[in-house]
This record gives sequence, C-alpha cells and structure tokens, in this order.
Amino acid sequence: MSVTPDILSASIRGIRYPLTVQNGNLATSADYALVSQQIRSVLECRYYERVMRATYGIDDFILEVLDPSQVNSSIQYSIKQNVAGLTSLNVTGDWKTNGEDGLYRVYIEYGVNGVPQPPLQFALAN
Repeated sequence: MSVTPDILSASIRGIRYPLTVQNGNLATSADYALVSQQIRSVLECRYYERVMRATYGIDDFILEVLDPSQVNSSIQYSIKQNVAGLTSLNVTGDWKTNGEDGLYRVYIEYGVNGVPQPPLQFALAN
C-alpha cells in the first residue's frame, strides 16, 4: 500500500512577509511560499512584540544560551507552536565561532502536507 502526500491546492493564502505593497494593495502569498514566510516571521519576532500574541516568535534571551541543542529545541518548539501545516520539522544550528561573535547559524528542514520543502538557512545575531 503506497501513501502519496497531499498536494497543497492554491487555497491557502495570506499576507506576504515581509509586508509588501503591490499595485496599491498588500501583496499575498500562497501555499508553500506562505509557510516558508511564516517560519521566517517566527524567527524574526521576539516574545511580546505582538500585542495579541505575546508568545509568538522566539525568546529574546535564547541566544544567551551557549548549548546549541537547547537553542535548536527552543526554535523548533516556537515554529511548531506558530506555523500550521508542518508535517515534519528538523532544526539544527551552531555558533559560528563558539558563541564569541554572537552569530548563530540555523538550518531548518521541513515538510508541508508530507511534501519536503527546500531547507531554510538563517543567521541570528545576539
């Protein structure tokens, strides 16, 4: 018995992140691009930046923890809590130079409705 992944139809739409104006209207994104942008939004927001969603984003002090496994776990938890439609998620990362320069590199592998997506890479600064 073969299991085929559900293919997303163009029914999931949202406002593009970062916010963009296109032809006088707010630009929108759909499907896989929207999920990728939502992950980016979570990583770029800190707790309490959004008044109605105080726990949206990542903890402001997470980059003060020098243990990469704790940082990765916290980032993965925040993404899972705030991004719908993910069927798989793996966050790996490490300090660029043992945490001395405050630059943390994050590599995110994820799938949406069973369909693997291109991995995302971010550099977070303390």
